[in-house]
Amino acid sequence: MDVWVHVWQGEVRWGDMDVYGHVNHTVFFRYLESARVACLAAVCGEAPLPMLVVADIRCRFLAEIVFPATVEVRSSLTNVRGGSLEIGAEIWSGGRCCATSRALLVCVDAVRRKPTRFPPDFAARLAAAQDM
Repeated sequence: MDVWVHVWQGEVRWGDMDVYGHVNHTVFFRYLESARVACLAAVCGEAPLPMLVVADIRCRFLAEIVFPATVEVRSSLTNVRGGSLEIGAEIWSGGRCCATSRALLVCVDAVRRKPTRFPPDFAARLAAAQDM
């Protein structure tokens, strides 16, 4: 079981649903993106966020979500290395886990557009968040 370092909540919008009457699978990725950005902002505090790109993302859909509803995305930081990290997440709604996800993020030099190591202050904040 992951240690949740951040919890993001959002409301399901009517437009999130598809013709089948449930939240479209692509919208799950929007929830994950919003949660990921909020998680990293919470970890960074007021320090600038380095350029991070999603190198790989996976989502396992477990249950449907229908309007009206609230979603809660629980995020954890895993496999933190010198210039990459994974964010594990679970999407909950209605008291059940509706999806699980893993996203691999890579730090990129904004000028050269090449992978690079995390800035020392960001690496320290990641380490502190993992120790929570």
